[in-house]
Amino acid sequence: MLKVLNEVIKNIKQSEKSALIVLKGFNEEIFKEISKDIEPAFFSEFFLEENFLQILLENKKRFFKKLQLLENGVYLVRYEELLILEQNLILYDNTIFILENNLFKYYLYDFHTKEKENVINFIKNRDNEILDIHEKNIYSSFFSDLILNKENIYISYKDLNINSEEIKIEIEKVFPYEEYTLNNFQKIDNSFTKIEEYSINNFICNEKLKYEILNNKFKDTLFVLINKNYINKTNVKNDLGVLKYLCSLKEINLICCTKINDLKNGFRTDIQNLLKRYWNSNEFRVLKFYSNPDISNQKIELSQGDLIEEVIEEVENSKKNLNYNNIFITAPTGSGKSIFFFKYQLYI
Repeated sequence: MLKVLNEVIKNIKQSEKSALIVLKGFNEEIFKEISKDIEPAFFSEFFLEENFLQILLENKKRFFKKLQLLENGVYLVRYEELLILEQNLILYDNTIFILENNLFKYYLYDFHTKEKENVINFIKNRDNEILDIHEKNIYSSFFSDLILNKENIYISYKDLNINSEEIKIEIEKVFPYEEYTLNNFQKIDNSFTKIEEYSINNFICNEKLKYEILNNKFKDTLFVLINKNYINKTNVKNDLGVLKYLCSLKEINLICCTKINDLKNGFRTDIQNLLKRYWNSNEFRVLKFYSNPDISNQKIELSQGDLIEEVIEEVENSKKNLNYNNIFITAPTGSGKSIFFFKYQLYI
């Protein structure tokens, strides 16, 4: 990752005698590494403080003055610092290069301990509608969104608000990945457990997976479960392209998998009891289904109870924040679909 970023910076330094190189979406560790060769333009000591965002806001005038006094040369800047200066960037005559970490939509952000507690409380109060989301706060000066995932905080940055065409800004997406369209899957069943899931419903889980790849959680091979119904969607192809690129950086073999639809025979006794109690019947109707319509026309017989069991299991997985699947049931009028909806609701 650092090697690719350094190559982009090297090209800028070769073409520009004076410029600001702004890192967006890169952590402090990478900033410090790059700053060994490029002088930071502003006040790196601010970022050592617990409440560094508040300190940035309180020192706007110092930033403006420092910007005016910058000598010719190439300097390194954090995106947070650029946001502080957005109304005064007209003071800078040379080109500003924003190097964007385009592998992520939301970035895992490294708040200091005390400030992290404040941010977590802010997010919880916001999500519980205790706070007015339109009310001005420290974080809205830097971030368009903050998301809490367990104890980790993911952010998306606010965009620069610049009106003047005289300000020379170039945005460069650092990593040259391409959209990835899957043509082949490895088919697996429920017994296969050493696998990560690409989530259609929770994009933060996908960001978490990317960071885990970067942080060397996986070695040699990464199995990723994907719902093949969504593989032609642009955002999915884009995300898969990122995963493939990250795996190539870490020399990991990415194997995309899809589950074999394996409808089980059998259901819990509570479902049978509900049938007797509310429908005054001792047996579910037996229906014919395609066993795996993606690969064959073979049919199997399943009772309504089997399908209700399947629906209940997926609902339970969802409530427990485990991997779950959507279930679509289509059948002619009078075939007994309505019992699927009523029965699982009575049970849950």
